[in-house]
Amino acid sequence: MFALVDCNNFYASCERLFRPDLRNKPIAVLSNNDGCAIARSEEAKALGIPMGAPAFKIRHLKAHGLITMSCNFPLYADLSNRVMQTLKDESPDVSVYSIDEAFINLKKIKDPLNFALSIKKIVERNTGISISIGIGPTKTLSKAANRYAKKNKNKTNHVYVVDKNCTHLLNTMDTQDIWGIAQGLGKRLALCNIFTATDLSLMEPYKARKLGGVGLERIVRELKGISCLSFDETPSGTKSIMVSRTFGRLQTNFEGLSQSISMFAARVSEKARSKRREGQYVTIFLRTNKHRKQDRQYHASLSTSLKHPSADTRDIGHAALHLLKKIYKPGFNYSKAGVLLTALTPKEGRQFNLLSQPRIKSDELMNAIDKINFINGKETIRFAASGVHRKWKMNQNNLSPAYTTRWSDLPKVLIK
Repeated sequence: MFALVDCNNFYASCERLFRPDLRNKPIAVLSNNDGCAIARSEEAKALGIPMGAPAFKIRHLKAHGLITMSCNFPLYADLSNRVMQTLKDESPDVSVYSIDEAFINLKKIKDPLNFALSIKKIVERNTGISISIGIGPTKTLSKAANRYAKKNKNKTNHVYVVDKNCTHLLNTMDTQDIWGIAQGLGKRLALCNIFTATDLSLMEPYKARKLGGVGLERIVRELKGISCLSFDETPSGTKSIMVSRTFGRLQTNFEGLSQSISMFAARVSEKARSKRREGQYVTIFLRTNKHRKQDRQYHASLSTSLKHPSADTRDIGHAALHLLKKIYKPGFNYSKAGVLLTALTPKEGRQFNLLSQPRIKSDELMNAIDKINFINGKETIRFAASGVHRKWKMNQNNLSPAYTTRWSDLPKVLIK
């Protein structure tokens, strides 16, 4: 048996944790640059706000009590770590799936339901974050059970267990609600008169392979209660890492663009090191805002190969700035830029040739920078190329404090 633990409305829950006044109020968390809704509380969903709704289209709902918040990823990441650590303290077999989801192997648990109820109580007591738990004989069915637990919280108390005979559960799910079924595949299934999870579970595995490859065959078998994704099995390693941003204000000069590209390159390098990966190819892109019809339009990207796979900020930053000099054109209002690192390989499997060796003590320097920034805060140490006064920095007009990662933002308690 597998359990999927999922934090309820995670980003919105994080914002409420230190703001009791936001409880039971509609909250929408906005993306970078306060562009669109990427998370909604149940109250916000009740107002009809869809995922990805542009901020300017939901502004009028503030008259109905809607509160919009700028995304605060450092806060969310820290609270996620606390939730995951609590799960690991209670069970040795935990596999973190995303920032707000984790699988637990229940093979040695005699009473899965009571175990789940106990885990839920401990996590909510220790972290303040509400969770839902779905339990099933396969990972796919545990995801389905979790979805049912959330949608029927009054009946399930956010915990639901299914076995192989779960037709009642699968009847409530469209094919595109199933874990691993994308919109395009869902449309192809509809052409075959397969509309619900029950329909798909009745499909012959060999037919599923013909229609959607091994991936769809696995899903069909998992819906039948046959575990094809073992607990220890992990998806294929990350193949690329990208950091991109829409600018807070349009950029026209090379200096502002070079600072942003340098910062993106540093962030890409940091992400690669955290995953113990190194990349061979660096790509950058620039674009104007296609919706500004009054502006001249320009969109360009360019790639280059490093001398050897690297996660050193200096290597990736130097390559990115070299590319920027080639594709930058004056006279355009640039609205977005990004850096992409591809052809990632595990650091442990690095190979070099005689004519290209890594920088001396590169690992030691990068590790020292990462540790200092982890202890003292993001970008405590950064490369000067990323700028000091960043006029291009994205808008975050409703950013909450760094309650758990910055001393000056620690919540204050007044006793009268």
